[in-house]
Amino acid sequence: MAKEFRGRLGTFRASSDRRCFRGTPRWRKRDAVRCGAAAAELALVLPVFILIVVGMFELSRALMLKHAVTAAAQDACRVAILDGSTSTSVRSKATASLSTSGIGPTSIAVTTNPTAPSSGGYDTPVSVTVSVPYSAISSFAPWFLPANANLTATVTMRRETVK
Repeated sequence: MAKEFRGRLGTFRASSDRRCFRGTPRWRKRDAVRCGAAAAELALVLPVFILIVVGMFELSRALMLKHAVTAAAQDACRVAILDGSTSTSVRSKATASLSTSGIGPTSIAVTTNPTAPSSGGYDTPVSVTVSVPYSAISSFAPWFLPANANLTATVTMRRETVK
């Protein structure tokens, strides 16, 4: 038989035949069925909790990168509306803007409308579209998104030229 000790909170046993209740007060002891309940609950809840936390990180990163792609499109469009701009200078500005967010230049697609931005006249609209495949910038995208998911931003501004 196990030795019992009396204290202010109840009676304690030095050892017990039930392993999960060793050293716990008698008033907290339930039945032997509750012994593994915490482990079973953890096994059910932990994967869902981890999925939610990873999803929050992934969504936060997607929103940050969407903002970065929009800012890159705005910067590139500012270059495109100036006199003497070329599609190469527009692409290099978008690439430089996205490199600060850790997006490599090989995955960036930049299109301008018109193709030669400086060919338009005064007050002509110029559009710049920057697109980045989400799978190139995320480690969890293949699990949650289709293979062709892109982050795309289009900005249109009017040309600034001397009349």
